[in-house]
Amino acid sequence: DSLIREKLSGGVTYAVAREKAVKEIAGKNVAGVLKNPNDTLAAEYMAAFGRLKSEKKYLAVKRRGAGHDMSIPDEGYLSASGIREFILKGDGGWESFVPETTSEIILSEIEKGRAPVRYERLYTSVLAALRTAEPDEIKRLPDISEGLENRISDAAKKAVSFGDFLSYAKTKRYTMARIKRIALHAFLGITDEMQREEPPYIRVLAFNDRGREILRKAKDTASLPVIMRSADIEKAGEKAKAVFKAENRASDIYSLAMPNVLPCGEEYRFNVIRDHNIF
Repeated sequence: DSLIREKLSGGVTYAVAREKAVKEIAGKNVAGVLKNPNDTLAAEYMAAFGRLKSEKKYLAVKRRGAGHDMSIPDEGYLSASGIREFILKGDGGWESFVPETTSEIILSEIEKGRAPVRYERLYTSVLAALRTAEPDEIKRLPDISEGLENRISDAAKKAVSFGDFLSYAKTKRYTMARIKRIALHAFLGITDEMQREEPPYIRVLAFNDRGREILRKAKDTASLPVIMRSADIEKAGEKAKAVFKAENRASDIYSLAMPNVLPCGEEYRFNVIRDHNIF
């Protein structure tokens, strides 16, 4: 950690600082792994398992085809962001890059007016949330350090569009992805304290026959409340209520980016999917 902090003092991003630190300790070949986003994510998972003293075994699966964020197919594969671009264009052709069941779900959601979701529909509202937030409020968001709250606040006040805000706030050290995360956290009201807390409940979205067996046992063995309906939240404690309220707020806002905007309260009306063919 001290070596990473030393590299950070050079004004580079955390990812670059870590890569340089690993290169100094373990050599160029090992550090080279951290150049790829998927490998970096895998390293983070392994680090988390290490902190939990987990005995899980790791299996590396080579990524084939288009790289992270690439919009051009390669070896018959397209990246997730590339698939999203195809869907947003509305020209078709993306179906061959996803499993048939996935294609059916996406087409069904498009027909119902719940897809594709366009983030840019929320840009003005996100900028409004940033403009009205005080630096002390921004400081309580995840990913904020070293006075970044002041830069975020200043950028929001100067910007006349969300794109402007990103340009003003981004630096060599603070990546675009990090600034976007901070903006969304501010918009949704998610604080660093909230993110650091342990999950207050287990929420069931769907289950098959095997899942039914697990849920039956969970009634006696689960260490957290199992939420099947929104009404179950009332018995799960104050922390659970606060998190569910944040979930509900995020869903209500998310709906505004859909082709057909839904009324508030979808999380309260949600029913668990009971279908043995879902997996």
